[in-house]
Amino acid sequence: MSTERKPFLDFDTIDFNGPDGNSYYLMALWRQRAQEAGWTKAEIDQVLKEAKSSDYEHLVQTLKDNSRG
Repeated sequence: MSTERKPFLDFDTIDFNGPDGNSYYLMALWRQRAQEAGWTKAEIDQVLKEAKSSDYEHLVQTLKDNSRG
């Protein structure tokens, strides 16, 4: 994203070995936090589309990169 944003999700607090590491859970959590942070539907959809374009590691990294602000 090109606009300056505040970080809204700390991935260091997520247990990736438990149910919180499930890709659907991560995307739902990220979507909720992005909405709370004021992201538009189009911005959220763009990030989630990119996140789903490859494997699990790519998904996690994409969500992390777009949570930092």
